[in-house]
Amino acid sequence: MSSSPSPLEAAPAAELADPLDESGVAPPPEVDALSRWFTRAFADLDTLNADFCEHLEKASSPEDDVVALARLGRDGIKKRSKRFLAEHPAADGVGVIFARAADAEGRGVIEWWERDASLGVHRYAFGLNPSGDRFYDYEKIEWFVMTFGSGQHWITGPYIDYLGVDEYVVTLTAQSSVHGRPVGIAGVDIKMSDLERELLPLLQRFPGRAALVTTHGSVLASNTSSLIAGDRVRPAELGLKEHPLRASGASVTVVYE
Repeated sequence: MSSSPSPLEAAPAAELADPLDESGVAPPPEVDALSRWFTRAFADLDTLNADFCEHLEKASSPEDDVVALARLGRDGIKKRSKRFLAEHPAADGVGVIFARAADAEGRGVIEWWERDASLGVHRYAFGLNPSGDRFYDYEKIEWFVMTFGSGQHWITGPYIDYLGVDEYVVTLTAQSSVHGRPVGIAGVDIKMSDLERELLPLLQRFPGRAALVTTHGSVLASNTSSLIAGDRVRPAELGLKEHPLRASGASVTVVYE
Protein backbone atom coordinates (compact mmCIF):
# COMPACT_ATOMS: atom_id res chain seq x y z
CA MET A 1 0.00 0.00 0.00
CA SER A 2 2.18 2.82 -1.19
CA SER A 3 1.60 6.46 -1.75
CA SER A 4 3.90 8.57 -3.83
CA PRO A 5 6.42 8.51 -2.21
CA SER A 6 6.15 4.97 -0.88
CA PRO A 7 5.67 4.28 2.86
CA LEU A 8 9.33 3.38 3.18
CA GLU A 9 10.62 6.46 1.39
CA ALA A 10 8.35 8.72 3.42
CA ALA A 11 9.57 7.34 6.76
CA PRO A 12 12.81 8.57 8.38
CA ALA A 13 15.53 5.94 8.59
CA ALA A 14 15.37 5.71 12.37
CA GLU A 15 11.56 5.80 12.65
CA LEU A 16 10.13 3.20 15.02
CA ALA A 17 12.83 0.57 14.69
CA ASP A 18 11.89 -2.79 16.16
CA PRO A 19 13.34 -3.70 19.58
CA LEU A 20 15.75 -6.50 20.33
CA ASP A 21 14.43 -9.99 19.70
CA GLU A 22 14.05 -12.67 22.39
CA SER A 23 17.76 -13.52 22.18
CA GLY A 24 18.75 -9.89 22.80
CA VAL A 25 20.06 -9.44 19.25
CA ALA A 26 19.22 -6.27 17.34
CA PRO A 27 17.47 -6.93 14.03
CA PRO A 28 19.42 -6.36 10.81
CA PRO A 29 18.65 -3.19 8.82
CA GLU A 30 16.67 -5.24 6.31
CA VAL A 31 14.14 -6.02 9.07
CA ASP A 32 13.93 -2.35 10.04
CA ALA A 33 13.14 -1.42 6.44
CA LEU A 34 10.17 -3.80 6.41
CA SER A 35 9.04 -2.56 9.81
CA ARG A 36 9.04 1.02 8.55
CA TRP A 37 6.97 0.04 5.51
CA PHE A 38 4.26 -1.51 7.69
CA THR A 39 4.46 1.33 10.21
CA ARG A 40 3.67 3.82 7.48
CA ALA A 41 0.99 1.59 5.94
CA PHE A 42 -0.90 1.39 9.25
CA ALA A 43 -0.32 5.09 9.94
CA ASP A 44 -2.00 5.84 6.62
CA LEU A 45 -4.88 3.53 7.53
CA ASP A 46 -5.22 5.18 10.95
CA THR A 47 -5.41 8.62 9.34
CA LEU A 48 -8.05 7.38 6.91
CA ASN A 49 -10.01 5.76 9.74
CA ALA A 50 -9.86 8.91 11.87
CA ASP A 51 -11.22 10.94 8.97
CA PHE A 52 -14.01 8.41 8.41
CA CYS A 53 -14.98 8.50 12.09
CA GLU A 54 -14.83 12.28 12.31
CA HIS A 55 -17.10 12.63 9.30
CA LEU A 56 -19.56 10.01 10.58
CA GLU A 57 -19.72 11.72 13.96
CA LYS A 58 -20.37 15.15 12.45
CA ALA A 59 -23.04 13.78 10.11
CA SER A 60 -24.98 11.83 12.76
CA SER A 61 -26.24 11.82 16.33
CA PRO A 62 -25.42 9.33 19.12
CA GLU A 63 -28.90 7.79 18.76
CA ASP A 64 -28.37 6.79 15.11
CA ASP A 65 -27.90 3.10 14.34
CA VAL A 66 -25.34 1.88 11.80
CA VAL A 67 -27.82 1.98 8.92
CA ALA A 68 -28.38 5.68 9.56
CA LEU A 69 -24.65 6.23 10.11
CA ALA A 70 -23.82 4.70 6.74
CA ARG A 71 -26.55 6.62 4.94
CA LEU A 72 -25.63 9.95 6.49
CA GLY A 73 -21.92 9.43 6.04
CA ARG A 74 -21.84 7.90 2.55
CA ASP A 75 -20.87 11.02 0.64
CA GLY A 76 -18.02 11.80 3.01
CA ILE A 77 -16.77 8.21 3.01
CA LYS A 78 -16.88 8.17 -0.79
CA LYS A 79 -14.94 11.41 -1.10
CA ARG A 80 -12.26 10.37 1.39
CA SER A 81 -11.99 6.87 -0.12
CA LYS A 82 -11.46 8.27 -3.61
CA ARG A 83 -8.72 10.57 -2.31
CA PHE A 84 -7.02 7.71 -0.47
CA LEU A 85 -7.06 5.50 -3.57
CA ALA A 86 -5.66 8.34 -5.67
CA GLU A 87 -2.82 8.82 -3.18
CA HIS A 88 -2.11 5.09 -2.72
CA PRO A 89 -1.76 3.35 -6.11
CA ALA A 90 -1.23 -0.09 -4.55
CA ALA A 91 -4.51 0.00 -2.60
CA ASP A 92 -7.38 -1.68 -4.45
CA GLY A 93 -10.32 -0.88 -2.16
CA VAL A 94 -11.13 0.94 1.08
CA GLY A 95 -14.09 1.66 3.30
CA VAL A 96 -16.00 1.02 6.50
CA ILE A 97 -17.60 -2.29 7.48
CA PHE A 98 -20.23 -1.74 10.16
CA ALA A 99 -21.00 -4.22 12.94
CA ARG A 100 -24.47 -5.73 12.73
CA ALA A 101 -24.38 -6.09 16.52
CA ALA A 102 -24.37 -2.29 16.75
CA ASP A 103 -27.64 -2.10 14.81
CA ALA A 104 -30.92 -2.92 16.57
CA GLU A 105 -32.25 -4.73 13.49
CA GLY A 106 -29.05 -6.63 12.78
CA ARG A 107 -28.73 -5.57 9.14
CA GLY A 108 -25.31 -5.71 7.54
CA VAL A 109 -23.95 -2.43 6.24
CA ILE A 110 -20.77 -1.92 4.20
CA GLU A 111 -19.54 1.27 2.57
CA TRP A 112 -16.75 0.02 0.32
CA TRP A 113 -15.13 1.75 -2.61
CA GLU A 114 -12.80 0.05 -5.09
CA ARG A 115 -11.05 0.60 -8.38
CA ASP A 116 -12.73 -0.59 -11.57
CA ALA A 117 -11.45 -1.66 -14.97
CA SER A 118 -11.79 1.86 -16.36
CA LEU A 119 -9.47 3.17 -13.62
CA GLY A 120 -12.36 4.86 -11.89
CA VAL A 121 -13.71 4.25 -8.37
CA HIS A 122 -17.12 2.75 -7.62
CA ARG A 123 -19.07 1.53 -4.62
CA TYR A 124 -19.04 -2.27 -4.34
CA ALA A 125 -22.38 -3.96 -3.66
CA PHE A 126 -22.07 -6.95 -1.29
CA GLY A 127 -24.71 -9.61 -0.78
CA LEU A 128 -25.97 -8.68 2.68
CA ASN A 129 -29.31 -10.52 2.64
CA PRO A 130 -28.99 -13.57 4.95
CA SER A 131 -31.43 -15.51 2.76
CA GLY A 132 -29.58 -14.69 -0.47
CA ASP A 133 -27.39 -17.09 -2.46
CA ARG A 134 -24.31 -14.91 -2.06
CA PHE A 135 -24.73 -13.82 1.55
CA TYR A 136 -21.52 -12.18 2.76
CA ASP A 137 -21.40 -13.08 6.45
CA TYR A 138 -18.53 -10.73 7.14
CA GLU A 139 -18.77 -10.72 10.94
CA LYS A 140 -17.30 -14.25 10.91
CA ILE A 141 -14.31 -13.34 8.75
CA GLU A 142 -10.90 -13.04 10.40
CA TRP A 143 -10.30 -9.38 9.54
CA PHE A 144 -13.55 -8.38 11.25
CA VAL A 145 -13.34 -10.73 14.22
CA MET A 146 -9.75 -9.90 15.15
CA THR A 147 -10.04 -6.13 14.74
CA PHE A 148 -13.54 -5.33 15.98
CA GLY A 149 -13.24 -7.59 19.01
CA SER A 150 -9.83 -6.36 20.16
CA GLY A 151 -9.34 -2.92 18.66
CA GLN A 152 -5.92 -3.94 17.34
CA HIS A 153 -4.45 -3.60 13.88
CA TRP A 154 -4.66 -6.77 11.84
CA ILE A 155 -3.45 -8.19 8.53
CA THR A 156 -5.49 -10.95 6.93
CA GLY A 157 -4.35 -12.98 3.95
CA PRO A 158 -3.39 -13.72 1.41
CA TYR A 159 -6.87 -15.04 0.58
CA ILE A 160 -9.48 -15.02 -2.16
CA ASP A 161 -12.36 -12.88 -0.90
CA TYR A 162 -15.06 -15.30 -2.06
CA LEU A 163 -18.52 -13.68 -1.96
CA GLY A 164 -16.73 -10.39 -1.41
CA VAL A 165 -14.62 -8.67 -4.06
CA ASP A 166 -13.47 -12.06 -5.44
CA GLU A 167 -9.81 -11.06 -5.66
CA TYR A 168 -6.60 -12.53 -4.20
CA VAL A 169 -5.89 -9.90 -1.58
CA VAL A 170 -4.42 -8.93 1.75
CA THR A 171 -6.59 -6.79 4.06
CA LEU A 172 -5.34 -4.30 6.66
CA THR A 173 -7.88 -3.29 9.30
CA ALA A 174 -8.41 -0.92 12.25
CA GLN A 175 -11.38 -0.50 14.61
CA SER A 176 -13.77 2.41 13.96
CA SER A 177 -15.49 4.21 16.85
CA VAL A 178 -18.17 6.91 16.57
CA HIS A 179 -19.82 8.80 19.45
CA GLY A 180 -17.66 6.87 21.90
CA ARG A 181 -18.64 3.37 20.79
CA PRO A 182 -17.12 0.86 18.34
CA VAL A 183 -19.32 0.67 15.25
CA GLY A 184 -17.19 -1.39 12.87
CA ILE A 185 -13.82 -1.41 11.18
CA ALA A 186 -12.00 0.51 8.48
CA GLY A 187 -10.09 -1.57 5.96
CA VAL A 188 -7.76 -1.44 2.99
CA ASP A 189 -7.50 -4.21 0.40
CA ILE A 190 -4.25 -4.70 -1.49
CA LYS A 191 -4.07 -7.17 -4.35
CA MET A 192 -1.29 -9.69 -3.85
CA SER A 193 0.37 -8.71 -7.12
CA ASP A 194 0.62 -5.11 -5.89
CA LEU A 195 1.77 -6.09 -2.39
CA GLU A 196 4.54 -8.26 -3.79
CA ARG A 197 5.62 -5.43 -6.07
CA GLU A 198 5.90 -3.21 -2.98
CA LEU A 199 7.66 -5.67 -0.67
CA LEU A 200 9.90 -7.67 -2.99
CA PRO A 201 12.56 -4.93 -3.33
CA LEU A 202 12.82 -4.83 0.47
CA LEU A 203 12.97 -8.61 0.80
CA GLN A 204 15.64 -8.81 -1.90
CA ARG A 205 17.97 -6.80 0.35
CA PHE A 206 18.43 -9.88 2.53
CA PRO A 207 21.53 -11.91 1.57
CA GLY A 208 19.63 -15.18 1.90
CA ARG A 209 16.06 -16.45 1.94
CA ALA A 210 13.56 -14.13 3.61
CA ALA A 211 9.79 -13.96 3.93
CA LEU A 212 6.97 -12.25 5.77
CA VAL A 213 4.79 -14.71 7.67
CA THR A 214 1.37 -14.16 9.25
CA THR A 215 0.25 -15.31 12.70
CA HIS A 216 -1.13 -18.46 11.03
CA GLY A 217 2.28 -19.29 9.58
CA SER A 218 1.23 -18.36 6.04
CA VAL A 219 3.74 -16.70 3.75
CA LEU A 220 2.70 -13.17 2.85
CA ALA A 221 5.60 -12.44 0.50
CA SER A 222 9.13 -13.75 0.02
CA ASN A 223 12.29 -13.38 -2.03
CA THR A 224 12.51 -17.05 -3.00
CA SER A 225 10.50 -19.54 -5.03
CA SER A 226 10.85 -22.03 -2.17
CA LEU A 227 8.50 -19.90 -0.03
CA ILE A 228 5.35 -19.14 -2.03
CA ALA A 229 2.67 -16.69 -0.87
CA GLY A 230 -0.05 -18.62 0.95
CA ASP A 231 2.22 -21.56 1.88
CA ARG A 232 2.31 -22.63 5.53
CA VAL A 233 5.82 -22.70 6.97
CA ARG A 234 7.59 -23.65 10.19
CA PRO A 235 10.64 -21.35 10.25
CA ALA A 236 12.55 -23.38 12.85
CA GLU A 237 12.37 -26.49 10.67
CA LEU A 238 13.81 -24.48 7.78
CA GLY A 239 16.61 -23.03 9.89
CA LEU A 240 15.24 -19.51 9.62
CA LYS A 241 15.47 -16.76 12.22
CA GLU A 242 12.27 -14.99 13.29
CA HIS A 243 11.61 -11.34 14.15
CA PRO A 244 8.05 -10.08 14.81
CA LEU A 245 7.36 -6.58 13.48
CA ARG A 246 6.02 -5.33 16.82
CA ALA A 247 6.82 -1.64 16.45
CA SER A 248 4.85 -1.42 13.20
CA GLY A 249 1.67 -2.82 14.75
CA ALA A 250 1.61 -5.45 12.02
CA SER A 251 0.60 -9.00 12.89
CA VAL A 252 3.47 -10.41 10.81
CA THR A 253 6.93 -11.83 11.40
CA VAL A 254 10.05 -11.60 9.25
CA VAL A 255 11.82 -14.94 8.82
CA TYR A 256 15.27 -14.99 7.26
CA GLU A 257 18.57 -16.84 7.01
